[in-house]
Amino acid sequence: MRKKLRRGGGEFIGFAIGMLGLCTMILMLLGVFQLCMASSQLENAANLISRDIVSEESLDDARAKAQTDAENLLGGYQAIDSGSINTEVEYAPGSDREWKKGNYIKLFITVKLNCRNPIVSGNKTVSALVMIERDG
Repeated sequence: MRKKLRRGGGEFIGFAIGMLGLCTMILMLLGVFQLCMASSQLENAANLISRDIVSEESLDDARAKAQTDAENLLGGYQAIDSGSINTEVEYAPGSDREWKKGNYIKLFITVKLNCRNPIVSGNKTVSALVMIERDG
């Protein structure tokens, strides 16, 4: 009986190592899929929010609207930590520093991603450049 156990030991160890590698690759692939989905959701939210804030009366109103819209749009996603949603609205480089029609603003949305995989988790920032449509 001992001869049978000794004879198959190497195959079992090789199989166990192979399965560990396969499971690790599958988990990495799932983490990348989660990152892609979260990035797509962030890009979509940035486009929606940036189109919404260009019709506000002032930069302060646009900042407040961007933060509330971002929390409403991104708060329900599993991969995005809802307490880490942060938005910034600034005048674009080369644009006048006043809220008037024709000037450009840039929206930045920063969130912390929890993708269940430490390699692809972390902070993610997306931005959108839009033109102001309404004078203050």
